[in-house]
Amino acid sequence: MLSNLQTRIKLLFKLPIAVSIVRILGKLGIQNSTLRRIDFLSAPDASRPTKATEILFHWMDQVGANPSEVLKKAAGGTVLEIGCGRYAGFAPIATLCNASRYIGIDPGLDPAVLKHRKVATGYFLPGLEQSSQYLRKHQTGLPQLPSPDIKTLNQLYQICDFRRAGIVEAMSTGEQVDLCLSISCLEHIQGFEEAAKTMAALSKPDTLHIHIVNFSNHLSKDKPFQGLYDRPFPEFAKAHSDLINGLRVTDLEQIFENAGLSLQMIPLDIGPDALPDSIDSYWTEKYNLDALSTRVAMFTTLPVKQNPAAR
Repeated sequence: MLSNLQTRIKLLFKLPIAVSIVRILGKLGIQNSTLRRIDFLSAPDASRPTKATEILFHWMDQVGANPSEVLKKAAGGTVLEIGCGRYAGFAPIATLCNASRYIGIDPGLDPAVLKHRKVATGYFLPGLEQSSQYLRKHQTGLPQLPSPDIKTLNQLYQICDFRRAGIVEAMSTGEQVDLCLSISCLEHIQGFEEAAKTMAALSKPDTLHIHIVNFSNHLSKDKPFQGLYDRPFPEFAKAHSDLINGLRVTDLEQIFENAGLSLQMIPLDIGPDALPDSIDSYWTEKYNLDALSTRVAMFTTLPVKQNPAAR
């Protein structure tokens, strides 16, 4: 518990001073819409609106998939981003692709902050411009994009539906989507079986799914499994407030299959050298070393053949 607190304190003081002050005030019970907006606009992720797209396109490139497949699906369609974070990561790209609807769901987002005029002009408008530049730079198959303006910003708000909830609570019966994305989200969902059933229910026969799943401890990039495999998972979960659900790549394969969702699993990053010297029997009795050493994997309906983890 102490190590978890120490980690949080270290992270807090790495942030811009305005963000640190606002979050300290929040711990003291002092919260309001102005402080939440200051936190949103001052945090590092506010200056990197293309982060979600960069991660997605990076891994698509690694498996030999063309990002234009995503953009084609978004064009005129309904885009669902599961775990979009409080910055609604893919919303600017969905807007530039002329999606008819973007649904961003995350228990941590704040729809009121996202809809505030200062966030519109201070985050989304420059985010649209940066996203447009990113697409042009990477020649993703879209026609020449004009520089986004207030009209484009208005379009974003017309198509965007921000929902502060998990996927099971957020999606209504009968809703279906053309493109379903998630980036480092599924590993955080507790009761994932129900989430998978919801994902299957919202899928059409030709829905494009791309889900990047991070199976690390989410505490250290250099030591992705430290503190995770040396004890039973319930102990890790208790120490870190259910930070992750503890499912491994083979679990997700089985859960998706049981839900009737046919997704191809592609290992993206396997790190046997990162495994600790001693692994608790809780893990070794359930999983082989390949499953335990998989740090990142993609689950997708893309017809992908390359396996970057095998290179």
